[in-house]
Amino acid sequence: MAELWFPGAQRWPGNSAVTGYLPPLGQRAPKRGAVLHSAEGSNWDVIHNLLLTKSWHLTIGYDRVEQHHSLDVNCWHGADTDDDNAVRANIDLIGIEALGMAGEALTAYQREQEVELNRWCAAQFGRSTFHRFDGWDPDEAGVWVLAEHNEVSNTYTACPSGRIPWPRILAALEDTVDDQARLWMAVAALFGEAASYALRGRPLPAALKAQIKYLVA
Repeated sequence: MAELWFPGAQRWPGNSAVTGYLPPLGQRAPKRGAVLHSAEGSNWDVIHNLLLTKSWHLTIGYDRVEQHHSLDVNCWHGADTDDDNAVRANIDLIGIEALGMAGEALTAYQREQEVELNRWCAAQFGRSTFHRFDGWDPDEAGVWVLAEHNEVSNTYTACPSGRIPWPRILAALEDTVDDQARLWMAVAALFGEAASYALRGRPLPAALKAQIKYLVA
């Protein structure tokens, strides 16, 4: 059974009165992708006030992630409920806001969390292939589609205002090397560097010793 609350997030409940629809759309639906937004606010007070009248699933701050609604809730984040372009953003996709304003690049932490959240959320719905929204995206088995708000909304928006570094995020999502393999690759690289010092009869630098000690501890 899918987990619907990200284990690394703090919970800040949103307003359930501004979620869901009358049948046939309903209150909840399985998700097959995400819309990445710019919060257009740089502090949590702004976000928490907006949650009284708007809804989305997750917010990535500068030092933490908050989740406001269960992943399967139909939130009002994408201004899109009809099946144009073969996607109904408010029904089919989760909404992820990133703290900050237009013109501000995502921080390294925010980029990492965009990747971690999408990888984890996709897995909860049985998806592991990541596809950048291209204007026509019917549901495909195993595919998690990634869109910007301005690509799905039925009303004009500049969001996310060029803030999403797609090449970096997609490259990280497509990196399938697991953490254990990555650790051993790092260890092998360090020992290879250490061997080069030994072959030249030179002592290991203190920084290299420290790295090896940390990784093999």
